[in-house]
Amino acid sequence: MRKQTPETFWARVDKRGPHECWNWRGTVVDGRYGQLAWHGKICLAHRISAWLDGKLEDIEDFRWVLHKCDNGVCVNPNHLFVGTARDNTRDMLAKGRHWVHKGEASVKSILTEKLVEEIRQKYATGDYYQDELATMYKTSQSNISLIVLRKHWK
Repeated sequence: MRKQTPETFWARVDKRGPHECWNWRGTVVDGRYGQLAWHGKICLAHRISAWLDGKLEDIEDFRWVLHKCDNGVCVNPNHLFVGTARDNTRDMLAKGRHWVHKGEASVKSILTEKLVEEIRQKYATGDYYQDELATMYKTSQSNISLIVLRKHWK
C-alpha cells in the first residue's frame, strides 16, 4: 500500500477554477460521496480536503463537513464548511432539498392507491375485519386501521 500524502490525494481530483466544483475521481459511495483509504482508515474525500485546508483539527474531528454546492463528490475547499448535524438540516431545508415520499412513491410502500381503495371498499361493506384485510394485503392491522380512518393515504 502506498503512503497517502496531500499530493496523492489531489492527484485523484479533477481540479478546475477556484469557484468551480473539484470532483473526486476515485471511489464514490452510494453515488454520493468520494471515499478513500487514508492512513489505514476509510474516509470521505471531502473530509480529507477540509482537513488538508485546515478546517478540521484532525480527520476524526466530530464536526460535519458540509457542501455549499450540494455536490457530494466536490472536494474544493472553497465549497466546504464545517458545521453540526443541525447545520446540515438547516442547510438542506433552506435549499429545498427535503422531500418526503408518500403513497406509492415511498420505497417502503407495498400498497398502491388502487389497493387502498379496494381495502376501504371491502371494509365499508362490513364483511371484513381489519385483521383479515391485513392478511389479504400483506400489511399490519394497524396500517389497515390508519387507511380506513383516512389517516394514511389521504
